[in-house]
Amino acid sequence: MAKRRIAPWKLAVGFVLVVVGGGWATLKYAEYRATNDAEAEASKLRKLGYPTTVSEFVARLPKQDDNNAAALYLQAIATYESIGKPSTTFTDTTGKLDPALRLKFVRDTDSVYQILVNASQKKNCAFPREWGKGFDVMFPELAHMKTFARVCSARADVAREEGDWRSALDNLAVGARVAAHSEDPSLIGHLVAIACDAIILRSFENLIGRFRDDAQFLAAARTWLAQLPPP
Repeated sequence: MAKRRIAPWKLAVGFVLVVVGGGWATLKYAEYRATNDAEAEASKLRKLGYPTTVSEFVARLPKQDDNNAAALYLQAIATYESIGKPSTTFTDTTGKLDPALRLKFVRDTDSVYQILVNASQKKNCAFPREWGKGFDVMFPELAHMKTFARVCSARADVAREEGDWRSALDNLAVGARVAAHSEDPSLIGHLVAIACDAIILRSFENLIGRFRDDAQFLAAARTWLAQLPPP
């Protein structure tokens, strides 16, 4: 009796099923291993005190309470926009510093500065954000934080020119707190905080250059530096 031959197309179908089935099984095994490995690593991170989920991360953020300066900064933003967002550029057409432009900026933003003084007295700052959006989270307030650092530094620069280093240090102390409050738990927040620090420390450097021979100033400057928020 002749052996029954299997049709070639059936062999082809069987081969495809074997390959697909094997690939599916391999993929599922890989997913299983990856899930277990990820959970094991997450467990290690939790033991070290790091958040591993959005909910864990959000739970560690400062609360929206009386210690949080976010509401005051939002008020400062609204005030700054309501007065026409005065320019932080104080140079003339040749690029030379124009003290009159800087003084006008200081006067125009006085209402903003008063809010910043109140904000600087708050313990922390955490703007309400939808962290679950991941890379789509927006940080609209941070550009304004740099402007607020310039508000403080401009006031300090005017005070320096007027010979009032005490007021200048007070202005820069507010600016230093603004910089610390800019430290949003994100890379962009970290970079904005560094930029704000640079703005404040540049004015502080100029202040030292002006009053470096004044013993009282040097003593006050040391105290000012010691009281800066930790980096």
